[in-house]
Amino acid sequence: MFDRQARILRQYVAWTSILYALGVAAVVWPGSRFITDTIVGGLAAVALGIGALVLLHRSDPSSGRFAAATAMAMAATPAAMAFNETLVAQVMTTIAALLLAMYLAAFNPFPRGPILVIAFTCAVIGALIVAPAQLSWITYVALAASILLSAQMYGSLMNALIYSASTDPLTGLLNRAGLELATIRALARCRTAQPVPVSLGILDVDRLKDVNDTLGHDAGDVLLMQLGLHLRGSFPPGTVIARIGGDEFVVFCVQVDQKKLFGLLTAVAAKSPTTFTFGICTTLSTSVHWPDMYRQADTSLYQAKRQRP
Repeated sequence: MFDRQARILRQYVAWTSILYALGVAAVVWPGSRFITDTIVGGLAAVALGIGALVLLHRSDPSSGRFAAATAMAMAATPAAMAFNETLVAQVMTTIAALLLAMYLAAFNPFPRGPILVIAFTCAVIGALIVAPAQLSWITYVALAASILLSAQMYGSLMNALIYSASTDPLTGLLNRAGLELATIRALARCRTAQPVPVSLGILDVDRLKDVNDTLGHDAGDVLLMQLGLHLRGSFPPGTVIARIGGDEFVVFCVQVDQKKLFGLLTAVAAKSPTTFTFGICTTLSTSVHWPDMYRQADTSLYQAKRQRP
């Protein structure tokens, strides 16, 4: 999911930068009929695009580099618009604005997504107002409405698709894809100068196969749904809870150390509709490597299973 988010932004920045560079070339080319146009906006947009591409290289969406690259992409189009002298040029750059607004709405959660879209729309309209190519006030209103409506419609569609692709249909919890999405967002929210503990717990339902074999798979499904509801109501807000396998659940907590998560899971197990075994791994928010965390928690789970009677 997040690889796709970074790839789409890189593609957008790369193609729009190429288009802005071609616009500059069209102005400075000998004998061009656009010789009266200024290249300041185009050069600024190209420079911002190149800077964004540099920052996007090997950066993930939870990093400050990615946030800075997004801000530079948002600034590039208004920079070009503010110096456009022809209506055709404004129309072309408005298309780029529509595409970026749809991206911002689709890949940023509420309320950050709407805030970014509104801020970007205000920057675009402000650039149009100060540009040499003057438009009527109704055109500004129509363009603002077009950007906001496009972002809202596309964002709603993408959110529906993301929800469907990231949710376990049986329990209503996150699935493996949703877990990846939620953990990166959780880490982004706790990004501070001081590292904080983050903990991962893997839960494995005991003897689910016996329930399926003796009472049927419907009974096993009911048991999993009951456990999902129990887990959802037993952890504090902000906890990421997912079902990633037939009998395997995951709990991911920020600012929770190993001792605290052990106590939480022990309390949850005492009132659970079924027994389960769990393993835990804790690290710092600044050194999270998901495969290593999962492997260590899985090893802890295996050791706990061996110790059970």
